Amino acid sequence: MKPVWLEVARGPNSEATFDVTVYWRPRPVRRSWLRMIISQETLEKGLNAELPAPTYFVRLADGVDPASTSTALESAFLKNGLESVDLIKEMRDAMATQLVFQQLLLGFLT
Repeated sequence: MKPVWLEVARGPNSEATFDVTVYWRPRPVRRSWLRMIISQETLEKGLNAELPAPTYFVRLADGVDPASTSTALESAFLKNGLESVDLIKEMRDAMATQLVFQQLLLGFLT
């Protein structure tokens, strides 16, 4: 099969494009859009920007300590730069901070 040259838009509202060589014919998943897999290196070259790191969500089994699991995961994937975050703790901390400001504002308004 001969390679096909595609012009890929950098964004929905952008007129900037870059070329990609495709060595297989992708089939449309739906009539309105086409799904392709492209290497991160090619995409970063075409976009002239670094892509955000992928995010994965992991649900822990009941009774598992999030802090120790987070430390173990970060140690195991240290060379890959894994950053583990306890979302429940982050949400509680954010809500506590918001509540403090809310109470301060209510105190000044009454």
